[in-house]
Amino acid sequence: KLSEKWVSRSGVVLRFTASQSWVQVFEFGMEYAAVIADPSLLYFLSFAGVCRLLTTCRALHRRSRQEKWKQICLARGQLTPQERRQYWIFASGANHLPAALGFASLSECFAVLSRRDLPEATLSIISRDVHRTFPVREEFKEGGLGQSSLHKVLVALAAAAPGVGYCQGMNYVVATALLHLDFELAAAFGVSLAILMCYDFGSLFAPAVPRLHIRVSQFVHLLQSVSPRLAAHVHVTADALAQQWILTLGVYAVEPDAVVNMWDLFFSTGWKTIFRGGVSLLQRLENVICSEDPDDVAILLHRNRRETFQRVAGSRQQFSKILVDSLSLKITNGSLDVLAARYERTRLLQFVDMLDGTSPPSTPALMAASLDGFLCQGDTLRVDRSRLVTVNRPKRLGGQRMPGFEDQGGFIEVPLADLVALKKRLALMESETSQGVREFEGQIHALEKNRLASRQAQQRLESLKSDAERKWGKKTECMEVLHRAVTQGNAANEDRSKLQSEVTSAEQDFFAAKARYQDFLSKYRCPLDRAAELNEAKTHKIRQLHALVSGLQQRKDALLDKVLQGCRVEMDG
Repeated sequence: KLSEKWVSRSGVVLRFTASQSWVQVFEFGMEYAAVIADPSLLYFLSFAGVCRLLTTCRALHRRSRQEKWKQICLARGQLTPQERRQYWIFASGANHLPAALGFASLSECFAVLSRRDLPEATLSIISRDVHRTFPVREEFKEGGLGQSSLHKVLVALAAAAPGVGYCQGMNYVVATALLHLDFELAAAFGVSLAILMCYDFGSLFAPAVPRLHIRVSQFVHLLQSVSPRLAAHVHVTADALAQQWILTLGVYAVEPDAVVNMWDLFFSTGWKTIFRGGVSLLQRLENVICSEDPDDVAILLHRNRRETFQRVAGSRQQFSKILVDSLSLKITNGSLDVLAARYERTRLLQFVDMLDGTSPPSTPALMAASLDGFLCQGDTLRVDRSRLVTVNRPKRLGGQRMPGFEDQGGFIEVPLADLVALKKRLALMESETSQGVREFEGQIHALEKNRLASRQAQQRLESLKSDAERKWGKKTECMEVLHRAVTQGNAANEDRSKLQSEVTSAEQDFFAAKARYQDFLSKYRCPLDRAAELNEAKTHKIRQLHALVSGLQQRKDALLDKVLQGCRVEMDG
């Protein structure tokens, strides 16, 4: 009842088989609700639990693809050892190999192929490499179970893929598969054969290694794009390091116990995982490698590689962190296809450049073509068809007949005369293109000059405009000052007129008083003392009048001086 209520409230449709009990359904519902509440809890589930959770609804499946839930879980090592055997067999396509080879099961297929007779030279090489594989590990010591199991699986592989046979490097891949599959021979054989056939790994070991150079070129280009400084420092040893990393699927540099998470991810996503792991590992060692002398880098990365790489990937947990961080690198199957096509185009153009018009071609061109996989026979160039295609994602056989390398091969025949004509057309096209580029660069230069002149004229116009605005502002300020000066001058004139009227009134009062005094003197003759008093009064009155007149005159002069001084200051400003 609790499960039914929870399912009805969640708004999603959950799919369960009839064999599951309601207790299992309820436990699964609790996991679903916890992950919806906090997606970080997803990383505490096993990989099988995560896959089961993602099949419940489309929203979770879509979100898992966007956030790479499955890839992160595999990189973190959430695939348990009990789940790994089944996952490797089904994810690699090894379950379809028996039907493709005409057998009923992997056990029957391995039992038959391990008893096939091989050439003595191949058996001797296998025996020699078996004793060199992980000699310090207890499982692969002399006379142990590991060496005999490894020998049987390598013999079965060489018999199952006669177009490939046995090549040095396979022993590390098969030994790693044995270690993580608990030395189950049939399962290790199936997974190893699936790696060879379904992941385009066998072409790296086929005669003339038709695709190894492509993989190395892809690795070097990716390293240059991610860390140019590191790529420039290890450019001498980058090819050899990339070859060993690719041929052993990382076991050359990292311990088999630590590399297992990368293999889990490799079976799901293909070759981009191997490139991501190798580039990220070297990126972690960038400061260590770049601090060494370029002549000592080869010793650091080859002779002392175990000590060097164990600094950052000595344990499974350390390498898991590197794998999780590597998922952010923009390495896709499409980018690998582009790099492979670029490499093939470059090599073909280099071969065309070697042609000097002679038929058959000269010895240097023939030697270069033979080393690069091109075969010159008379007047014809034969290009191996298998070189033109690289498989970056796993191929699913689905019960079909397993393709051999003779089916993937074949040759494309091109007359050398056509290649010589192509070389001439390419030279003509290059000259025309160079001329067109030069003309285009001239037009761009002229446009840049016109753009520069236009920019300078625009800057000059802006400067003139700002100068005019500044002058207009200054003129406005001067007009305001002049207006204030004129206003103050008018006020000063008004004060002067008022003062003049006051002086005139005072003079009139003085003459009136003088007239009254004369009238008084003429009408009345006072005694001498009275006359003296009047004379003193007159003198006093005259002094007061003169003082008043002089004070008024000083005030008038001071006011005029102040007005004139203010006008001069305003005009000067």
